[in-house]
Amino acid sequence: MGLLLGACGKGGPGSPSLASPVRTRTWGLGRITGLALAGDRSTLIVGLTTGILRIQLHTGQPLEGLLPLGEVIALAAQPGASRLAVACSRGCPRLALYAPPDPRPQTTLLPESEPVQALAFSPDGRFLAASGLRVFLWALEPEPALRWTLPLQDFEEVHPGETLAFTPDGQRLLVDEGYVRILSVESGQTVGTLEPAIPGWDVTDLALSPDGRWVAGSDREGITVWDLATGRILHRLVEPYPGAPTWAEGGQLLLSGRRVWDLTTGQPLRDRASEAFVRGGFPLDPSEVIFWTAGMVGVEEARTGRWRSLLETGAGIGGLAFGPDGKTLAYAGVDHQIRVLAVETGQEQERLPLGKGEMYPHGEVVILEEAEGWRIWDLRERRAWRMPPGPQGSPSSAAVAPNRSWWAVGTETGEVWVGEVGREGWRWQRKGGPTPVRVLAFAPDGRWLAVGSHRFWLGTGEDPTPLRVWETASGQLICAMQGWLEVMRLAVHPDGQRLLVVGLPERPIPGEKAIEEGKRVEPEWRGEWVNATTCARQAGFPLDEWPGPLAISPDGRYLALPVGETLWIWDFQQGNPKEQAPTWRLEGFSARALAFSPDGRWLSAVMENGQVSLWRMPR
Repeated sequence: MGLLLGACGKGGPGSPSLASPVRTRTWGLGRITGLALAGDRSTLIVGLTTGILRIQLHTGQPLEGLLPLGEVIALAAQPGASRLAVACSRGCPRLALYAPPDPRPQTTLLPESEPVQALAFSPDGRFLAASGLRVFLWALEPEPALRWTLPLQDFEEVHPGETLAFTPDGQRLLVDEGYVRILSVESGQTVGTLEPAIPGWDVTDLALSPDGRWVAGSDREGITVWDLATGRILHRLVEPYPGAPTWAEGGQLLLSGRRVWDLTTGQPLRDRASEAFVRGGFPLDPSEVIFWTAGMVGVEEARTGRWRSLLETGAGIGGLAFGPDGKTLAYAGVDHQIRVLAVETGQEQERLPLGKGEMYPHGEVVILEEAEGWRIWDLRERRAWRMPPGPQGSPSSAAVAPNRSWWAVGTETGEVWVGEVGREGWRWQRKGGPTPVRVLAFAPDGRWLAVGSHRFWLGTGEDPTPLRVWETASGQLICAMQGWLEVMRLAVHPDGQRLLVVGLPERPIPGEKAIEEGKRVEPEWRGEWVNATTCARQAGFPLDEWPGPLAISPDGRYLALPVGETLWIWDFQQGNPKEQAPTWRLEGFSARALAFSPDGRWLSAVMENGQVSLWRMPR
């Protein structure tokens, strides 16, 4: 399912003869963040990064359009009632009660400053619990009133309050705090604990069996099943990053993100068929479960694996490319499919399966980590190839030359590997600096390759040359930029002579001394034009916030750059007064990927919320 909307973007200075970019189309409902089943069990409520959607459970048909509350983090439905508890990160209150289809909050329960990660109603609907850095419990009748609150311990490797669960009798509340803490609903006092199978490992998801006897909790290496009455571990199910567990068949089966486990033996019964990682679900009846991924909702028969789709959101992960003729737009979806859309009509023309594995988008390229190795997808040409053996570190970036003559990957260990498109093996390999290669960009004719690295996330030693330009055919170093800027984004001007480099000016990494003195180092993001053959600085401009992906139109007229939640666009035909001030600032558009069509008429973006947008550019 997708949305097709028309809307005008908020533009900056302009005139009737040169209008602002017009947002002509939006695809997708956004990413799914959670599910709730309404009291009559016939209505499914879907939490999204764009709001909530109510659909008929057995048909998948929406009851009304999307309720655009904001970016939903978590939601829960009150048993036997029409009320929802919804937690948001932006666009709506942090935590409030709603009565859909009314989009207005009935009662706001928490301020914006209070983090919320999980919500749960008691089985009788009398209480609502929320957790983040604290646990809150409200009595809901006659009016919502806070009953008690409890702070949780926040450690470096433990993120408390990610999951909550009431026992079926409604008398106890389970919350993760590294281990599982069991609280009295009446008093808020701790009445028991469940220790993780491996000390220090963070329990991230909880599920109680229908009879309340067993508790399943996930951590990064598997699922632990406890006896709730005794705290004894019954099973340890080994599965890396298993996701949220879901019970089926009255407690005989347990569904994880990728497997179904038989609890009578503690052995896997089968693998789950979905190519996208299953995030969670809940029982629908003894034999079926409702499950969700970031891009779809389905119903699955637990033992056989037969399933039917209820909802597809069309959400994207970041990979994006126009076709060579500019008539189609392809993007990588969170459901592990490439969707190909007609630009003029918005109609979906084709789908291609990406395959199973973790996806890492890099502009027009998606890296897919599979069990048998790494695969590279070229979204513009809609083709894939297996990455040859050689790189010692994991790929951290990838690029294909605009003329499709060369391709390259950069690794976490600072290596650059270059090959010819259509030929097996590698042409050459070079060791760069000590930090991971974050961005790669080819010249328009593929003649040279720019390589950018930075240490911002790692706190490692200084990289003296965070930008290097290599001759593609020979692997000869053309130039290297000295370490005055940590390179986070790269774009090549169509003239092939200039690079736009975005990142942080070199500065001391905040250390213990700075912390002791109470000093705070604020990032000062900048964009710099750099000569591609000498790596010399030419001109620069400041940025307000964290920079997103760059895109320069093929004719060199437009530059697009997300800065925080604002999309900055420059039209170089208008000149650039006020030290490179953008021509337009489109508010509320934080993008993961940007692409211009080959003729520069269209600009497309995959947004942070998973939607895909299209603007018509002034000509």
